[in-house]
Amino acid sequence: MPRISAIEKKVSSLEGFDIKIRDLQGGEVKANKQVGGDYNFKKPSKDDWTVGHWKTTRFVKNVPGFDCEVVNGAGKTVNKAMKLKNLRGSYAA
Repeated sequence: MPRISAIEKKVSSLEGFDIKIRDLQGGEVKANKQVGGDYNFKKPSKDDWTVGHWKTTRFVKNVPGFDCEVVNGAGKTVNKAMKLKNLRGSYAA
């Protein structure tokens, strides 16, 4: 079973943005905690997806029992309506 830190790195590497995995109440989770899911996608999500769609379609279904904060290039939590293209662009700025 992968650890929280490994899933966060997989998302960052494939998707081009960072997440902070949280428990379902929004609390912090230790990076070395093992989880029952994984993030084994081969291709990044489409640029026209929103953060909310990405979370529902990819994160929630594959990392059960956890939530996540999606953060921009400045480290700020983003709104679920933000397009992934704009989110990814915040890391290049």
